[in-house]
Amino acid sequence: MKKLMKSLVLLAPLAVLTSCEGGKNGGNGEMKGHFDHEVTIKFSQAYGQKYQPTLQAMIDDFKEKEPNVVINLEDGWISGNYDTIHTNTCNDMKTGEYGDLVIAYADHVADYMDYGKAVQLDPYINNPEYGFTEEEKEDIIQGFMTEGQSLPIPGTWCLPFSKSTEGMFYNKDRLVGLDLSAYDASINNGSPLTESYLANLTWEELFGKLCPAFEKYDLAHPTSPLIIQNEKGINSYVGYDSDSNLFITLAEQYGYGYTSMDEYGNPSIDFVNAGMKEQVSVFAQAAKKKYFASAGCVGGSYCSSYFTAQNCLFCIGSTAGVANQNSTEFQVGVTRIPQAQGKAAKIISQGPSLCILSHGDKDRVLASWLLYKHLTSSENSALWATTVGYLPVRDSSYTDEVYQDYCDETGKEPRSLELLSALNAQYSSTVSQYVFSTPAFKGSSTARTQVGAVILNAMKDARDGKNVDSAYLDKVFQDAQQNVLKDM
Repeated sequence: MKKLMKSLVLLAPLAVLTSCEGGKNGGNGEMKGHFDHEVTIKFSQAYGQKYQPTLQAMIDDFKEKEPNVVINLEDGWISGNYDTIHTNTCNDMKTGEYGDLVIAYADHVADYMDYGKAVQLDPYINNPEYGFTEEEKEDIIQGFMTEGQSLPIPGTWCLPFSKSTEGMFYNKDRLVGLDLSAYDASINNGSPLTESYLANLTWEELFGKLCPAFEKYDLAHPTSPLIIQNEKGINSYVGYDSDSNLFITLAEQYGYGYTSMDEYGNPSIDFVNAGMKEQVSVFAQAAKKKYFASAGCVGGSYCSSYFTAQNCLFCIGSTAGVANQNSTEFQVGVTRIPQAQGKAAKIISQGPSLCILSHGDKDRVLASWLLYKHLTSSENSALWATTVGYLPVRDSSYTDEVYQDYCDETGKEPRSLELLSALNAQYSSTVSQYVFSTPAFKGSSTARTQVGAVILNAMKDARDGKNVDSAYLDKVFQDAQQNVLKDM
């Protein structure tokens, strides 16, 4: 009894202080939010200055729920890119000044796990008080969730935030209605090209029928070809922005293997196989015929600059880069990237997630989790998607009024970015069930770089007239594998 009375005496001053701080705790003596003291967290992110007001507005709303949580976006903002944040965070771990809620790719999170700083998030996701409800768990797009669960230790280590995928942007004025029956009567059953036909292309149809027909059309119309050749001689029908994404996507679409991880978290390098060697050969020959080129093949950062200059008819790139694909000179369409004939549709998941890093303070971890949950509510996920151009991470966000208005073409000017953004959002909302991700582990970022170099160099060498034969492929694949193994 004496111990209980002593405790009550000690707690009394705290109760007085709580009631005096009405602005932070509701004004009636009751604590507002999850904390009765100030908790400061750092949100490490690199979104451009024009997006900071939207983030700040969402954080201001969060402060209404959690008045004792302090988040300074300016201190957490890092000018640069996601790799810069990764580098800085790893360096800052030596001083203790790293972020709490950190934008990151899964590869980066694997490194933070090696440092022992990444927080496993399942206890927060499943917490009955402040976790996700069963409905919310089902609402998060599973293809995006899987990425954060494909790391060496079982569990969830990062959660989706700014997600995107790839789309195929095309010159609608040149392609829709184009009659190629004189060159190949089997294309679209002899009818002019339609948006539906383009939405269901396979790589086999593209390289075996469509591109050869384009070539014949251009030979028959020398004064009005389908594409304009620029001063560098770049005149491929299809451009692809990312060599690494191309290789990884082909491996997934055809089921030949790229990397994998067993139930114990042990990674495996699987890309040295006959199937992927054959695919690289196919794309090398397509590059040689000037049917296909990546940005690396033609010396550019992205193929979108060649697409908007009408040096190519198609450009496959990130749905988050829609602004780079728009043209005021012609109508741009967007649709699904080509698939493997006879296989299930697969499109790569892109864009960063958010992870939480530990500083040995459970309140900072909880505050970071609560902020993540707020930023990715159904309404906020829709708002963020329309602001930045990424995909909502919740299924329910796609039916949110804000996102529906964003998708609506009504009243939007032809050839405007606003219209293309609406078309891009419409497309993106139909493919979330097809997205895939690959395991992240020590060396996975090297694997990505190496396979990108394999297919890029094969295409460049083929364009330059070099012989990309089986001996060539055996060597470059083996070299790539050895380079990955060194970093594992």
